[in-house]
Amino acid sequence: MTALAQNRLPADVWPAMQACGVTASVLVQARTDAAEADFLLQQARAHAHVAGVVAWADLAAPGLARALERWQDEPLLRGFRHILQDEVSVPAWLAQPGVQQALPLLQSRGLVYDVLVFDHQLPDVLGFCAQHDQHWLVLDLLGKPCFRDWWTRP
Repeated sequence: MTALAQNRLPADVWPAMQACGVTASVLVQARTDAAEADFLLQQARAHAHVAGVVAWADLAAPGLARALERWQDEPLLRGFRHILQDEVSVPAWLAQPGVQQALPLLQSRGLVYDVLVFDHQLPDVLGFCAQHDQHWLVLDLLGKPCFRDWWTRP
């Protein structure tokens, strides 16, 4: 984890990407902070190998449409995610009226929503995803399956 728990900017990883034949990347939010979205978009504009940004915005907040206006002319903004896996109750967070209104708004603008949960939380998001299937939904990291458990299964 020490090697992974470091800040890396697009310029830092470009040589390794080239060596592996990777030609593009997507910058994805790590903090629940709208200012980070602006920073990621700035990085994306400065590095041609960045194909887009998945940012954070408070999807449960009233006035999300107004908040999104600041990024309406950002062609590199591809979508949003919330660190759903850390919510005390995933179903309760998803059921909030603001969140229920946010997904159609994002999808009508052609923006993806990244569903960031652990594998044991997948049942909690299935109905939500089925309800909001008008545009792409991304299952982050395959739902983070616990591979440790796979090796011990009979």
